[in-house]
Amino acid sequence: MRALITILLFSISLISVAQQVAIDSDLLQIKQRLDSIGGFTADMSLEVDVNFISMPKKTGTLIYRKGAPAEILTDDFMLVPKKGLDFTLEQLFKYPFITVPRGSQIRKGDSLKVINVIPTSDKADFSIAELTLNISKHRIAQSKISTLRDGSYDVLFSYTDALSLLPRQITIQFEVERIRIPLSFLGQDVKVDGKLKRSEDLKKGTITLDISNYREKR
Repeated sequence: MRALITILLFSISLISVAQQVAIDSDLLQIKQRLDSIGGFTADMSLEVDVNFISMPKKTGTLIYRKGAPAEILTDDFMLVPKKGLDFTLEQLFKYPFITVPRGSQIRKGDSLKVINVIPTSDKADFSIAELTLNISKHRIAQSKISTLRDGSYDVLFSYTDALSLLPRQITIQFEVERIRIPLSFLGQDVKVDGKLKRSEDLKKGTITLDISNYREKR
C-alpha cells in the first residue's frame, strides 16, 4: 500500500513538473510562423530620440538571413541596440526555455496574452523576457527583454495590416549607457551635449525603425 502511494505521489509530481515546463502553445504557433522566414532585404529609416544626442534621420538597407543576425547596409553610422534587430526573436529562442502565463486582455478588438520567457540554459544572454502575444493575428505585439550585459529593452512592433508577419515599424526603448558605443563614432552630423549627458543618472533612449519594401531573399 505504501509503495502504491509513493508511486501515485511520484506520478502526480511528474505531471506537475510537466505542466510547469510546458511551452505556451500560442507562442509555439507564432514561433513556427517566424521560423518560416528564410530571408529578406528591406528599406529602412531610423530616428533617434536621446536627450543629449542630436542626430538626423538615417537610411539604409536591412538584410536578414535565417540563422544569422540581421544587418544594415548604409553609408553612414546607425545607432541600433543589439536586441533592436532581433524581430524574429531567433536569439531569444536559441537555447531551451520555459514560459509562465501572466494574464490576458482584449485591446482594440484583438486578444492579447502576456507570458514570461525564462531561459533554462546558462548560455542564454538574457535573464527574463516578457512577451505580449497577439493571439488574434498570431504575432508578437511587444517584448520586454532583460539582458545580462546590455541592460533592458522594451520593443513595440507595429504592422501594416492584419495578415502581416513582418513589422512596418519597430520602436525600441533602451538604456543608453549600456550599449557601450563611443559617442565619437556617431559621425560628424551628430551633436552630443556633454553637460546634459552628465546630468542624468539613468539615460533612456528611444529608436524608431521604419521598414518598407520587403523583398524575399533566398
